[in-house]
Amino acid sequence: MVGSEEGATHTLTQMEERLVIQDTVETTHDSRDTRDKLKAIELELNVRFMDRKEPIHSLTLGALSGQHVLLLGPPGTAKSMLARAYSSYIEGSSHFSWLLTQYTTPDEIFGPVDIQAIKNGSFQRIVKGKLPVAHTAFIDEVFKGSSAILNSLLSILQERIYYNDGTHLECPLL
Repeated sequence: MVGSEEGATHTLTQMEERLVIQDTVETTHDSRDTRDKLKAIELELNVRFMDRKEPIHSLTLGALSGQHVLLLGPPGTAKSMLARAYSSYIEGSSHFSWLLTQYTTPDEIFGPVDIQAIKNGSFQRIVKGKLPVAHTAFIDEVFKGSSAILNSLLSILQERIYYNDGTHLECPLL
């Protein structure tokens, strides 16, 4: 991971990543620690990525609020590298990254069809290492995806749920 290779000294647990300060008057010790870690991570990333202060802060706000972040910009402006670097600070998380095209198939994003399950009469996907089980994700060129892919992404992005043969799987996206 990018952050680990650079000797990152600050990491966040998944619980800290989802922390939302509910009481703005009284700040707890844990939230101060998390705030300090986030500030340190932002400082480190701002040193590594020149002129990327706004997207770095947006990623922090997205992580704290549990919302997705849309990074727009021309090619070569370190969007994917920044997403990988930021996700490397999240301890114990898995990251999924994919470039969408009009020819991208659901297998590439959600996993291949489980042949053994088909033999038993159900249509399931093997989701290991794919978007439904990722904690962070970077979907490059998302607007170039086919309508089938984009429609399938809706429940993951909006509800953080993936339907695998009628069974809903809670997606751990932060």
